[in-house]
Amino acid sequence: MYDLSEIREKFYFLEKYMGKSVFPAFEHSLLYENKLLEGYLAEKFDFPMAPTFISHDLKDALDHIDALHYPLVSKMNPTSGSIGVELVRT
Repeated sequence: MYDLSEIREKFYFLEKYMGKSVFPAFEHSLLYENKLLEGYLAEKFDFPMAPTFISHDLKDALDHIDALHYPLVSKMNPTSGSIGVELVRT
């Protein structure tokens, strides 16, 4: 994951300050392995997706527990591939 951060930083610098074209563009590189941003965009543009709850706050997450339907899939961020993904049965 740290390599990905380094690549994004270089893409940003190359595009913004050196006027270079990079592929993928910095803006598009933000989506790679970023389920949070993908979730925000899917919600904003009404893309079909599994019901998703995103939280950055422990109290907010705990308050939402009663509204969840089990089983559910939990994914930590930042992670890559299946690392940090768990099936929560109850």
